[in-house]
Amino acid sequence: MNIPDSRRMSRKLIAKTFGVLPSAVTQWHKRKEMSGGCPRNADGTYNLETVVVWRMAQGATRSGSTAGLAGERERLYKARADGAEINVALARGSVVPLQEVRAAVSDMIVAVRTRIMSIGQSVAPVVATMSDARLIKDFIDERNREALTELAEYSPKLDGGNDEMDMPAPKHYGKRVGRPKKKA
Repeated sequence: MNIPDSRRMSRKLIAKTFGVLPSAVTQWHKRKEMSGGCPRNADGTYNLETVVVWRMAQGATRSGSTAGLAGERERLYKARADGAEINVALARGSVVPLQEVRAAVSDMIVAVRTRIMSIGQSVAPVVATMSDARLIKDFIDERNREALTELAEYSPKLDGGNDEMDMPAPKHYGKRVGRPKKKA
């Protein structure tokens, strides 16, 4: 999971952190009468701690009304605690980064597609010799059930630390697969 670097946050992330629209952050930056405006990094990103300090100096809260520094300080501590909590959850393996989930779902879709597309090739030669429609239907249904059972047992590999998510070894494990090697 990508945890944003608090020293290089986008305008949208800063806005989300303070509960305002991104246009408000732009306006903060443009303010010249208040301490030269909201500080921004040279690359256009914002340092969360610097922005919080600037906002505290303005005496503003989420709604823009005046309040003490305690509210802004509390928000900063909460943001830091949330980041630390996410890091601990990642380290424990109780959460999985979104990229890994997307990759696993993509792998599962490919496996389903491959398995479904292979049914016709394995069924066609046998069905071609059959003449009874009921037997043909039963044979195809049985191959579909086998494919669905195989897909139900499919378990993608996720690096979230859960060993039960490891993919089982294929049935051909330990045996040679494919064409024999050509002799030179």
